[in-house]
This record gives sequence, C-alpha cells and structure tokens, in this order.
Amino acid sequence: MARTARRHVVMWSGGITSWAVAHLVAQRYGTENLTLLFADTRYEDEDLYRWNREASVQIGVPLTVVADGRTPWQVFRDKRYIGNTRIAPCSQLLKQAPCRDWLIEHTDPAHTTVYVGIDWTETHRVPAIVRNYQPWTAEAPLTEPPYRDKEEWLAEARTLGLAPPRLYELGWVHNNCGGRCIKGGQAQWAHLLKVFPDRYAEVEAEENDLRRTLGADVAFLRDRRGGTTKPLPLTVLRRRIEGGDTSVDTDDWGGCGCLPDPEITAPPPDQTQTFQLQEAPDQMPGALPYLAPDPAGYAPALDGDGFAWLRRVLPPPAPQGCPRCGQPMRLPAIALLWQCSRCDIRQEEAA
Repeated sequence: MARTARRHVVMWSGGITSWAVAHLVAQRYGTENLTLLFADTRYEDEDLYRWNREASVQIGVPLTVVADGRTPWQVFRDKRYIGNTRIAPCSQLLKQAPCRDWLIEHTDPAHTTVYVGIDWTETHRVPAIVRNYQPWTAEAPLTEPPYRDKEEWLAEARTLGLAPPRLYELGWVHNNCGGRCIKGGQAQWAHLLKVFPDRYAEVEAEENDLRRTLGADVAFLRDRRGGTTKPLPLTVLRRRIEGGDTSVDTDDWGGCGCLPDPEITAPPPDQTQTFQLQEAPDQMPGALPYLAPDPAGYAPALDGDGFAWLRRVLPPPAPQGCPRCGQPMRLPAIALLWQCSRCDIRQEEAA
C-alpha cells in the first residue's frame, strides 16, 4: 500500500517569522507538499502584498489565499463589539476561521502538520498552540535551536535578495494590519500617529463612530492611570500626545499574534451588555481552588459566538490536576476556569 505523503501547511501572516518558518520547512521537506496559507484581512499595508509575492517566489510556492471578505471594522460593527487585546473577533473571523475552514476542507489531520511563526522568546505559547490546533499536528520551528531573532531573519532575507516589509524599516515590530493592529499598545498607536497620521485619523473616526452607534464608553485601549482602569479612546490618546503628556506608555507595543493561537474566545453579541454584567468577585482566583461566582450574569456576554461547529470538531481539553488534592478538575458549564469538585465542595462547607 502506497504511503500517504505528509502535507506541510505554514500559517503565513506576511511577517518575517512566517517567512522564516516557510524557509526552514522548505529546506527540510521540499516544496512539493508545502502550502503557504495566507488569510487576507483587507486591512494590510500595501507593501505586505509586494512582500508576499516576492517572498513566495523565493520559497518556490505560490500563496494560497483565503478571506472572509470583511475588514476588522466591518466585523466590529456586525458583532457590535470593538476588539481589544483580550477579545479580538477580527482575529477569530478574518484569520483563524477561514484558515481552519480551509484545513477542514483540504487536508487530512492525520497526515498534515501546521507550522506557526512564533520564535524562542514565546516558547510558553507552544503547549496552547499544540492543543488548540488538534486534531492537526502543530509545530513552531523557530522555538528550536539554533535560536535567531527577527533582526537576524530580516538580515537573512536581505542576503537572499528580498527587501523586507517596509513596516519593519519604519519601526514596527510586526507587519500586520498596516501597523494598526487592535492588539497593539499605546506605543504602537503613538508611532502610527507619527508615521501614518492619515491611518490614525481613519481608525480614530471608526472608533468614535462605533462608540456613538453602541452608545457606550468603549475602546480597544485601556487607561490605567490613578490605579483605575477605564477605556482610552484614540481621540484622548492623540490629544495627550499632541499636548506632550509624558504619561503615554511608549514601551507598550502590545502583542500581535492572530494566527499562532487559534483560541476561540466568544465576544459579546452586543458590547453595551458588557456594562450590565454582575460585578466580579472580590477574591479573584489564583492557583488554589476557589468558589466561582454564579455564571448567569456572564452568560449574555458569552452567547452568539457562532463557533459551535468548532466545539464539534475539536476534542475536549485534557483535564488539569487540582493543585491541592491532585484530582482531575472539570470545566463548568461556562468554561472559564477549571474547578475541582472535591476541593470546591470543601470550600463551600468551610464557608
């Protein structure tokens, strides 16, 4: 019986590390069964498409492009929710879901390896990536020796005759969403205002328009000055920057990683509901067992995610061991955190 050839699918983001992964995979396994899978958000820097063309030619494999068809702000309007560093419906719907749909339709998980572009500075993410890509095998070659950073890979690309994406040359640490990733921190937005003030103005207008539509004080940035946390709209941030406010965090670039972690976190169907939920418990859980609050107040914010099909496709997560008694814990109906039935009962009785 003929042996089924293994397929190799690189999650191509348009950044330097996804190219580096494709470069390594092509060297190890050749290009015959290699796919470079790119999810187009329709929100990228123009130079990303130039880079995609030239870099894929250098690898020797044309890009396979998937797209939902919407931009991030169209998704935010449809979901009535402005994404942020914690919950990003744009990542889920514009990148993760189209890529997973393609994997389901075109690959056999038993004979396919998926590769992601995180490097040795993010090895802590590997277990979650491996778990969340099941039933496909997932690997992160840049987390293995010999270790190289982005600057070294950018230099490698230049050595091979490739001009790296211009966002790196302009000071960004990623090449996603035209430098305006909603997972970015204050430093990214301050830099965008300096380098691409027209793009900043467009996003500021989009945010203000959706704030008016929702009738709620929401934003994707957070202001933590004075010991409290509240939304920080781009209009407020811009005025602070223009006024010379030194409290702007120029070190907070945030994190931008849509493809590596296909974790589906359900955003509320209507962001105005976020301000009607019950208060969080005073004692937030740590590593020890705890009494979870009544999830009924959170249920409205967790409905309508549209990812029920993923729950049918993916296997259930492996139970975690209770740090106190060692017994396998369970996930409650609202699967937020693991609970230990034995120790939670004891804590209820003690209370």
